[in-house]
Amino acid sequence: LLVKYADDITLSIPQRHNSADLSSVEVQNIKNWSKENRMTLNFSKIWEMVV
Repeated sequence: LLVKYADDITLSIPQRHNSADLSSVEVQNIKNWSKENRMTLNFSKIWEMVV
């Protein structure tokens, strides 16, 4: 689930046995998209919350 609001993005991935791989893929997709659209990511604001 990808939720976007203004300049914020939230990526939620259900926890499964391969979710770490999926998380890496989705983060790379976001990085690629931002590069293609000339938008910078603020890596100091990126964090992971495991619930």
